[in-house]
Amino acid sequence: MKTIQTISIKGTELRCKDHVKENFEQIPTSLNNYVRYDLIKPNDVYTYTLLMQYDNASYGYAWPPIETLQMECGGASDGTIRKSIKRLVSAGLIRREKSPMYPNKHIYFVDLPHSVEELKRLVPKKSKAYDEYREKLLNRAKMDRERLNQLK
Repeated sequence: MKTIQTISIKGTELRCKDHVKENFEQIPTSLNNYVRYDLIKPNDVYTYTLLMQYDNASYGYAWPPIETLQMECGGASDGTIRKSIKRLVSAGLIRREKSPMYPNKHIYFVDLPHSVEELKRLVPKKSKAYDEYREKLLNRAKMDRERLNQLK
């Protein structure tokens, strides 16, 4: 008989927001809007944060090889990383260019995301689709509460 073994790691019980002073990368919360509007996928946010970490302030850009990003993403495939980068470029979150010193390599300029207001203005159809979807879910939740109250 096969047994299932689980591992449970107890946390520090320290709140991250108040206690973390190093080895911590804060990401812009406005990235959530890019996911909501289906401009990028949730795993693209992780690729974005990796590029932020590899960004060199002296040069003004990041240049990690795809293989490094694959390893950092837990063994993601080459195609997964390339698609993620392509979506980040399409969303305007990063710019990819050929390296001036190594023509077969790419460099990445990591840009800050737009605010929700700017993003709504730039992608009005996606914003409207999300608002309609959100309204539908809120209405469903309201109906579920009303049905529950009727049962009481």
